[in-house]
Amino acid sequence: MKVAFITFGEARDIKNWSGVINKMVNLMEYKYSDVVVIDKIEKYFNPVIVFFIRMLQKLFRRSFQYERIPLLLKILSRRLESILRLHDFNFLFSPSSIPFSYLHSKVPKVFWTDATFAIMINYYPDYYKLPAIVKDWGNKQEQLALLNVDLAIYASDWAYQSAVNDYHISPAKVKMIPMGANLEKSLSQTEILEIVENRLKDDTIRLLSIGTHWQRKGFDVTLQVAQEVYNMGYKVDLALVGALPPREIKVPFGYRHYGRLSKSNPSEFETYQRLYKEAHFFVLPSYAECFGVVFAEASSFALPSLARRTGGIPSMVEDEVNGFTFDLNTPALDYAKKIVQFFNDKALYKQLCNKSFSKFTNELDWAKGFGLFTAAISDLVKTDSERKNKSN
Repeated sequence: MKVAFITFGEARDIKNWSGVINKMVNLMEYKYSDVVVIDKIEKYFNPVIVFFIRMLQKLFRRSFQYERIPLLLKILSRRLESILRLHDFNFLFSPSSIPFSYLHSKVPKVFWTDATFAIMINYYPDYYKLPAIVKDWGNKQEQLALLNVDLAIYASDWAYQSAVNDYHISPAKVKMIPMGANLEKSLSQTEILEIVENRLKDDTIRLLSIGTHWQRKGFDVTLQVAQEVYNMGYKVDLALVGALPPREIKVPFGYRHYGRLSKSNPSEFETYQRLYKEAHFFVLPSYAECFGVVFAEASSFALPSLARRTGGIPSMVEDEVNGFTFDLNTPALDYAKKIVQFFNDKALYKQLCNKSFSKFTNELDWAKGFGLFTAAISDLVKTDSERKNKSN
């Protein structure tokens, strides 16, 4: 089959959306005979209007979501249509709903993303205090895209329910398929057993947290959790990867900050994997999270996660399977007690690690998710072909 892969930003950039888009492109090129990548589509927006909107954003210090402005979307659609007419595609795909808002095509259209516009309002920082007109643009864009596409896929039940309930889209048109861990290859069962055994021999409780936004990812709470474990009389080592702290961190326990580690840099990627292998628990009490690819990554290393019960996290972290979720106002001490409970019970901890890896292989591995995706695409293309044959 011939596929059009339409996306913002550079599709091959491993830093773009935590590597999700690059992974999708690679999987599609492996599966389908011909994949035409149409990326950096933001260049098709009118540059004068975009410049003006960006100036307004700086002036008022708030987002105006210019990529959802109807005029710009119509311009984008006409540009994309001129490109698409040069090919005979079997289906069109995007990791965003935005390109399909006004796009006219008789070819099936599919997107696979992590949120709707409605549930992002006042949830992520870029969506705080949006002007009324921007909310109207965003909801109109989302509604049009959902009506226009043939299949809308979301990474979590949270987003799936929003499409159905907030935009009144038929459940038959919507699917929930989690996205997977963005790593080159999965570890073997033998490797996992060795990793877990090494953790069991360690008398220091090692915690790991990875994220690019200090406040949204709840890094301050992660520090509190580590402090509470230390206060309970345990040796603690906390590794933070990603966002720089807003202040100097002085703590009585082991603490290391690695900054951002690039998966495309062999040395940094080796450190990245080592931290997953050594840690006893992955702690990320995010205040807002659409799905969190790092939870899939943690599970791929048989590493249990502790997180807040918000956004798409419950679709990634299942209580007592690959970790535990907590309410937004749960104190750090409760996280610490859970960590200590499982650290002290080696058999229970080993069982949790094994269930975490099973959760990965059964649900959070790209191979599993992409298998569900390709099955849905096959049904969609077959139905479209039958419809066209009948009309002829």
